[in-house]
Amino acid sequence: MSSSTTSLQTFLLLAPELVLVAAALFAFLGSAFAGLRSGWLVAVVGIVTAMMGAGGQPAEGAWVASGGVRIDGFSTFIRWNVLGLGVILALVQAGDLLRSAVTRSGGFSGSPSGGLQEVGTCEEAGTFLLLLAGLSLAGVADDLVLLFMGLELVSIPTYILLALKRTDAHGQEASLKYFFLSLVASSLFLYAAVCLYGIGGSTSLAMIGARLRSTQEAMVGMSSVLLPVVIGMTIAGAAFRMAAVPMHFYAPDVYEGTSPSNAAMLSTLPKIAGIVVLVRVLSLAIAPADAANAAVGGAAVAYLSLFWQVAAVLAAITMTVGNVMALLQHNLRRLLACSSIAHAGYLLVGIATAAAAAVD
Repeated sequence: MSSSTTSLQTFLLLAPELVLVAAALFAFLGSAFAGLRSGWLVAVVGIVTAMMGAGGQPAEGAWVASGGVRIDGFSTFIRWNVLGLGVILALVQAGDLLRSAVTRSGGFSGSPSGGLQEVGTCEEAGTFLLLLAGLSLAGVADDLVLLFMGLELVSIPTYILLALKRTDAHGQEASLKYFFLSLVASSLFLYAAVCLYGIGGSTSLAMIGARLRSTQEAMVGMSSVLLPVVIGMTIAGAAFRMAAVPMHFYAPDVYEGTSPSNAAMLSTLPKIAGIVVLVRVLSLAIAPADAANAAVGGAAVAYLSLFWQVAAVLAAITMTVGNVMALLQHNLRRLLACSSIAHAGYLLVGIATAAAAAVD
């Protein structure tokens, strides 16, 4: 297959993400040059159009790879969950902005200057669409560079949304806390990606997985040195996005200091990003079902064993810490943040179980 054909196929596979980016640009430019004010209407239309594009993708269960993009059952599941949650959260954001506009104007009969015109609806909607595009891109990534790009396209719009909707000085402090901790989490995952590149000699996840399952003595020796580093840094980076221990302590302050719609967004979309990272890195040691030798071999057994043990311990600690912290809260948003921490532990149980089952 020629490179031009591969590039065209890659763009077709990324049609939903490209639609989201185009809708975001339309919201930004429409606000700047055409006086567009219905930003969240543009967001909903853009997400629905992206759903139509996703509907034309290969059916669930198919495996298509091209140019660092993988369309399989997991990526299809992630993409549809992201788009579905995107529609719901866009409607929630629109309701939150409408309520703020009504409050500022003293009711629907108040002055228009206190209404929706004062709220950067288009900028917020465009930023939210970029967040969805990044999360969906991470879900279909089959390359470390593309995966990291997707994760950063989730993180940066999140900073902007939190900064735009901070409620007071405490909210500004919480936004900065999220920003700096997110930088640490991104750095940890980047270091893990460098180690994976050292193992596989490529940024392709498929090639890294093949090298990890290799039975060559030199390959096994290299993997045994780098595996603990990869697993530790990957789980730490994903733990921040999931609000899991030990990267959980920002959640109560951020949830309390931002708007209700942003709190709803933080409790869902970043957790999907954490799950994507863990599943993609976990699946490196598991051969595809149609592979000639689907057995787990080489350093993969040690990789999976260490992975599920660390994930299981973190799951138990996260569930316990989240629920105990919730018992001590008197603020509703902080209570929901603690509940979100506990739910991150429940998600880690599934990851640990999958890794343990792969070893068996």
